Amino acid sequence: MKLTAMDINNKEFKRGLRGYSVEEVDEFLDQVVENYEELYKENSRLKESLSRVNEKLEHYEKLEATIQNTLLLAQNAADQAKESSEKQAELIKEGKTVIFPTETVYGLGANALDENAVKKIYEAKGRPSDNPLIVHIIKKKYII
Repeated sequence: MKLTAMDINNKEFKRGLRGYSVEEVDEFLDQVVENYEELYKENSRLKESLSRVNEKLEHYEKLEATIQNTLLLAQNAADQAKESSEKQAELIKEGKTVIFPTETVYGLGANALDENAVKKIYEAKGRPSDNPLIVHIIKKKYII
């Protein structure tokens, strides 16, 4: 049976010929009851606090898992983009035309120094040859 502050307070002792002083026992029990109540209340507060901390911990663990999954997805997307870019670069080096996504539309790409590759872009777009194309250059040092 769980002992409560009320159990301690209501406890009665048997009296003997040379038994304990009733006043001393009562005084002691009053102190025990008071201390027990304080400890019981503190224990209740700590349990509530622990419960809140465990809820927060669970939330942060879920958040951490979400962030880890997001990082893995981002890494996979970056790896796929790199692999795709490398394949497209090889195709461009071979004189072929490639299609690639941009922020808003799809673009056509080819080696701007390869006359046949440029011709393929004009043909794919149905663009007249007197209407210039945009050329993207990675660094200034590559400008001829």
